[in-house]
Amino acid sequence: MGEIHATDALIVPSDFAVAKHALRRGAVTEDERAAMRRHLKLADELRRCRYFTEEERSWGITMDEGVTTSWTQRLPDAGATRDMLGILRQLFGDTERSSFASMAHLLRRLVDSGTSEGQELLQVVASFETVRRGLLDSWDVQPGGTETSPHPPLTVFLDWMYGEYLHSDADKAKRIEQFDTEFRLYEWQFHWVSERLAVVFGNFARVVRATIDCLESA
Repeated sequence: MGEIHATDALIVPSDFAVAKHALRRGAVTEDERAAMRRHLKLADELRRCRYFTEEERSWGITMDEGVTTSWTQRLPDAGATRDMLGILRQLFGDTERSSFASMAHLLRRLVDSGTSEGQELLQVVASFETVRRGLLDSWDVQPGGTETSPHPPLTVFLDWMYGEYLHSDADKAKRIEQFDTEFRLYEWQFHWVSERLAVVFGNFARVVRATIDCLESA
């Protein structure tokens, strides 16, 4: 699988700020402010959950003349994974009120597109949306990419989230049984997607934080 080089460009510096001229005045409701604060709370909980602070994902291969002689693998604990997914799902689900998609939609509505600052903020939001889409479309992290064997990342992620950890959907559980063979690559791919989604959501939360700070200081 390819590495997520695109995410490097989306690491928001700690001093990132949204200029007041980037936002339209009086364009946000109290319910929307509450949703933004909820988004920040979820992102912070995700960052601090045991899955990321204590668990490990690693593997090691020993080969002799091109033949694998030993294989070791360490994957996060199932309980830690389940707890993490309870948070990640709220940021991932498009219809959740404080999800990544909901916040991206809200920021686009708040932006004053007639200013250069507003145009810059729109570009930042669009960049995050592009990377998220690429993460779910293909293993080379390109929207509409062709590296999708045996299944695209979104399918793998949903199979494990709803076929193993948060629900027990029979079709998804069957695919897990079929594809998660000796080397547990299918599960490895699931964790690959989960970790990178968390990176994108964590960095995007800084944009949301800067936006609400700007709104509250107006």
